Amino acid sequence: MSKGRVPYTDDQLQRLEKEFAINPYPVLERRRQLVPELKLTEKQIKIWFQNRRVKQRRSNWFPDLQGMHSMTHFLLDASPYMAKKGRKRFTPDQMKELEKEFARNPYPCPLRRSEISQKLESTPSQVTMWFQNRRKKQKKDRRGTKIDPKSQNDEDEAEETKEKELSS
Repeated sequence: MSKGRVPYTDDQLQRLEKEFAINPYPVLERRRQLVPELKLTEKQIKIWFQNRRVKQRRSNWFPDLQGMHSMTHFLLDASPYMAKKGRKRFTPDQMKELEKEFARNPYPCPLRRSEISQKLESTPSQVTMWFQNRRKKQKKDRRGTKIDPKSQNDEDEAEETKEKELSS
């Protein structure tokens, strides 16, 4: 059974941030040196560095977050970015464009999805999700509302294979 979340003290965060600025990938020996100083386990230190690297990558995706070093500031100021995104509702004009694209090609390549997302002012992952959902809807419409679990799995596997081929 794992322990619950243990928040870091301000002193621990400050020291970890200082270490991260020096080296975001500390070796095992360095992490072990930090254990008595921070009064944390080596595993807690390792996980903190992993999470901090993810935070840095996310801040590169959202330039307005760059320069934030305190975990407290990051959590308070960046919470809209960290929260799970709600469902994307496309406008009627956007839906019209997506349907046109789908009629041309229900499996657009990553470059085309990126172009579509820029045109619609949305993210490529939202466009990808729309196309996946639209293909599911098309299958459901073709079959009627009855779904045979065996044939559903076969069709899902075939679709996943085609998506993998197109995304690589």
